[in-house]
Amino acid sequence: PGKLLQLVENGKYKKIHKNGKTFTPPVGALRRVHDRTQSLLSRLELPEYLHSGRRGRSNVTNALAHYRNGSQFGMVKTDIGSFFRSTPRTRVKEFFNRDMECSNDIAEILADLLTHQDAIPKGSPCSTALAFWVNKRMFDEINDIVKSANASMTLYVDDLTITMKGLNRNLLRRANSLIRRNEYTHHKHRIYKGSQNKVVTGVVLVGSKLRATKNIYHSALKDTRHNSWSGRASYIRYIHNAKRLLE
Repeated sequence: PGKLLQLVENGKYKKIHKNGKTFTPPVGALRRVHDRTQSLLSRLELPEYLHSGRRGRSNVTNALAHYRNGSQFGMVKTDIGSFFRSTPRTRVKEFFNRDMECSNDIAEILADLLTHQDAIPKGSPCSTALAFWVNKRMFDEINDIVKSANASMTLYVDDLTITMKGLNRNLLRRANSLIRRNEYTHHKHRIYKGSQNKVVTGVVLVGSKLRATKNIYHSALKDTRHNSWSGRASYIRYIHNAKRLLE
């Protein structure tokens, strides 16, 4: 505990600016604490609706889950605003204390070690898993609301996608109210009719086909570096062939 308390006082983060976003990954000994936390959290059983941060799942399987419902179904998408920065240290401490049954002192230390400037840091190896587990009760409740309306939901980090017949506005109101009750904000809903092409976590559902988004194709054509082009080409092929996962 003494060494961990020293890390609370002296643990360091670096600041990285990339593509207009700011990341603050931990460094040194503190990074090892975050790595270990990620390793331990990855052993917990995850709900079926979650597609991020787990082996065998990806943004493509997240989209594919909605392809199963067919083109007769409409879709609603939203995401939680500033998800990591909006998840405070107090909620992290509550997770370890209540859900993981840590003593109050240990929960306090873990909350201090795993948050930066009173929130989950963007860029930590455990941020995605930690943010989910801290908010699992909320996401489970949203999923229960969705299932009660004979609709289906997936979650990819903070992106919520709901597929349903028609547009159930009562379902949306209940889900929105729950998000606000947990002191988060959500961005404006993107609504697709059943006949429309639908974009889900970077994948386009076009009738009976899956396609990469236009910007992926454009960047593959523009970037002439072999490794970069080859990687994007492989990703595009993976999307085109993803329906085989359903067979």
